[in-house]
Amino acid sequence: MKFKSVFCCAMATIGGAVAALACTSAIIGPGASLSGKTLLWKHRDTSHKHNFVRRVERPGRLPFIALFNASDTALAEAWVGVNTAGFAVMNTASYNLAPDTATYVDREGFIMAQALGQCHTLADFEALLDSLPRPLGVQANFGAIDSSGAGAYYETDDHGYTKYALRADSMLIRTNFSLGGKCGPGLGRERYAAACHLLSERRDISPLTLTDTVSCSYWPRLTPPAPEDDRGQYIPRRSTTASVVIEGRTMTVRLGNPTAPGAETKTHEI
Repeated sequence: MKFKSVFCCAMATIGGAVAALACTSAIIGPGASLSGKTLLWKHRDTSHKHNFVRRVERPGRLPFIALFNASDTALAEAWVGVNTAGFAVMNTASYNLAPDTATYVDREGFIMAQALGQCHTLADFEALLDSLPRPLGVQANFGAIDSSGAGAYYETDDHGYTKYALRADSMLIRTNFSLGGKCGPGLGRERYAAACHLLSERRDISPLTLTDTVSCSYWPRLTPPAPEDDRGQYIPRRSTTASVVIEGRTMTVRLGNPTAPGAETKTHEI
């Protein structure tokens, strides 16, 4: 395992790219949030058009609530969630951690479901990542927070991870590249720049700031792009299926595309 602390987002070189699996995310420190609590945000883009929130209770495991694909009737793959211990986790796909040659892939949701069922702290999550057999089957930026207010991103590939710890008065942002990635520029740099612009100077960020404002923003444009404009440079995309924020043991969810008429934001308590 490698360890590194990075305290705030830095503007990246803007480049246009689009991926089928892409998300925008942030961990907001208590010094930047309205409530004084750490926030974990995931704006989800996926080829799975429908998803839902469900509480999971299994013998010997911590109960948790999470976002699942509609087809996942076994509730096996969690894509963002929080448990009764106040541990929360989510991910974004990363496209510059390793060459795209792996055959054992797409294990992120399984790992997060396992983590939600057993982890109390960031240290527990690290112990889980350390203990899982290799290859892990992931290329991801895992974002996690716990009840102490601590937060971190874990840029994780098949063989290990690099930790980027949150500073209380700052925030961390990830899209679809890893700061430590060495296999090209990755993807989502325009969305990264947009999220940094919209968030980095604020000290009053609430769950609704993220679900109802940032997830609906086409910055730097003032108006939505034409329907055929689908390069993926804006935070809301055709592939967006949810915007989710975790604060404490509360999950605020805007299901579907946040920009769609009639989209509603609801809260779920674990």
